[in-house]
Amino acid sequence: MAEVHNRENHVVKYQPSREGVEHLVMHELGHLDRQLEARNIGKNQLFTADRQCKEQFKQDNQYIANKLEKQNIPEAKIQGFINQIFDGLNSQVYNTPIDLFIEQKIFDKFPDLRPYQFISLLNLEQEYIQSATNKDVHEFVPKKIIRINKILSLVNTIQFKELYGVDLIEEFNPSKKEINEAKELYKEWLAYFNDGEYAVEYELINLWADDFGVSEYFKLVDEDERIGNSLDSTVDQIEEDPLSLENDESVGQESFSNKGAPAGEMSTVMYIVDALQFFEGKSTDEIRKVGFEIGMLGRNGIDTDTPEKKYSLNSIPGKKFSGRHLLAYMYTAFQKFDPDVDTGIDFDEEYEQAKELFDKG
Repeated sequence: MAEVHNRENHVVKYQPSREGVEHLVMHELGHLDRQLEARNIGKNQLFTADRQCKEQFKQDNQYIANKLEKQNIPEAKIQGFINQIFDGLNSQVYNTPIDLFIEQKIFDKFPDLRPYQFISLLNLEQEYIQSATNKDVHEFVPKKIIRINKILSLVNTIQFKELYGVDLIEEFNPSKKEINEAKELYKEWLAYFNDGEYAVEYELINLWADDFGVSEYFKLVDEDERIGNSLDSTVDQIEEDPLSLENDESVGQESFSNKGAPAGEMSTVMYIVDALQFFEGKSTDEIRKVGFEIGMLGRNGIDTDTPEKKYSLNSIPGKKFSGRHLLAYMYTAFQKFDPDVDTGIDFDEEYEQAKELFDKG
C-alpha cells in the first residue's frame, strides 16, 4: 500500500493488482539498492538527456518526420512520436544492463520470489517479442533503432533462458548476427557481474551505447557534480517551456484536488498531456512500471507544495519531475492499465480535458 501526501496532509492510497507484482516491487527496490551502493562508494551517476541530445536525435532521424508529414500527420503528433522513440531508446539503453544485475540478484538471493519472477519476466518477454516483430510499428521506426531494440531484448531473453531454461530466442525471428551480438553483450555483462562490484553498470551503458552509435543521445554525469544555471540552460528552459507551465509559482498553493484552483488545474492538464504523449505506444508493462515506481516514491511522501523538479524515475531516465507532475503521470498510468483502481487523486476533469487536447494533436 503506497501513500502520497500533499500540503494539507491528504493521503492517497492504492493497492496495485498484477500477476507477479511482488517481483516488480522487488525489482524497483533493486534499482534503489544499486544506487545506494554506488553512492556509498562515490560513483553514482545520473542519466540525463538535454535539448542538445534531443536535437541530435531529431536531426539524425529527420527522414521519419518527413515521411509522416507526407501522410498529413499533425506536427504535434509527429514530434510526440519522435520523442517517444527517443525516450524509449534511452530507457532501454539505460535499463538493460542494470536490469540484468537486478534480476540475477533476485534469482540468487530470494529463491522464494522465483515463481513471481518467472511469471513477471515471461509477461515481459511476450511484450519484447511483440515489439520486436510488429511490422506496423517498424514501418516508421528507424531500422537502426529496431535493431538495437531487438538485440537488447535478446540480451534479456538470454538471461531468462539461463535462469529458467525457457528458450524464446527464435520467437524474435533474429538473424544469426543479431543472436551473436546479443550473446557477446551478455558475455560482457557476465564478466562485470562476476567481479561483484557496484556502479560498473555505468561503464556498460557507455560501452554498449558506443557500440550501437547512440552515445550522443544521453549523458551520464557524476551525482555530486553541481551544474550551475548557465545561459544555455536558461535558453533551454525558455524553448522547452515558453509559458512556464511547469514552473508556475502558483502551482502547489492550492488544494490537492485542484478544486477551485484554475492554475493548478491548467498545469495538471498539461502534465497529463505530457504523460499521454509519453505513454503512447508504450507496452502495458512499461506503463505499470512507471505507475508503481511513483507509488514507491509516495511511501515517503511526494511534495506538491513547490514547482521544483526534484524527482526522477528509473523508468523514465533523463527527465525531472515536480511533485504535481509525478501525480499526473501516476494518475494517467493507472487510467491506462487499471482505471478501476481508486488512486485517491481527483484528476478526472483534468484527464478528460487533456485527452481532448491530445486527440486534437
